[in-house]
Amino acid sequence: MRSIRSLSHGFPFLAAGMKRKKGRELDNATRVLATIFLVSVSVLMFFNASSHYFDW
Repeated sequence: MRSIRSLSHGFPFLAAGMKRKKGRELDNATRVLATIFLVSVSVLMFFNASSHYFDW
């Protein structure tokens, strides 16, 4: 849990640094990557919680 939190906290700074380096062309790419990352993390956490509550 701690690593996931540190990643989610450090990601905006990383994305901002990438934006500064490469410019606006990476803006959409970083946004898409951030959304995919957040969705995958939330889905994984949901499946972990549901597996604890329900025996599948």
